[in-house]
Amino acid sequence: MKIYKLFMIASLAMTAACSSSEQPAANADSANAPQPANETTKTEIKPEIVYPKDSYSQTSPTDAFKTYIMATVNKDLEGLKKSLSKSSLAFVEESAKEKGETIDEILMGGAVQNKSRKIPEVRNEKISGDTATIEYKDETMPEFITMPMVKEDGTWKMALDKFMEDLIKKLKEESHKH
Repeated sequence: MKIYKLFMIASLAMTAACSSSEQPAANADSANAPQPANETTKTEIKPEIVYPKDSYSQTSPTDAFKTYIMATVNKDLEGLKKSLSKSSLAFVEESAKEKGETIDEILMGGAVQNKSRKIPEVRNEKISGDTATIEYKDETMPEFITMPMVKEDGTWKMALDKFMEDLIKKLKEESHKH
């Protein structure tokens, strides 16, 4: 399998994981603003929900995962890059070159696919030195998925490259069983 295809599988897994239990904060504009009395036939348009950037945190593996999801929802390219480990960014760069795209295009492609505004359920954070894992799941997923995390320069980041290595290993194991 090509690296790009595997990256897209991981991106889809990540963006699909954005439809669970936690609700984001709404923009300052309110859907409760007074409506003119003579325009009752208009459809009410609710403002887009955006996670405030000051809610981003990478102080724990769980926070770092949630920050990645919030940056995806916000289509915040810099937030996405800051949420990924150095080796994950190198992995994305390699995938982008294979596809003939830029890192930014690959990352924003995953962000555009994210139609949900929710953070998945996260559990079982396990830390061992500068590495960790968390499990995440939303109501559309049959089971929890394990996401490896790494600590770099004092902050936790997603190890998407390690996630892909694990995915490849599992796929190979499953193909040998059949």
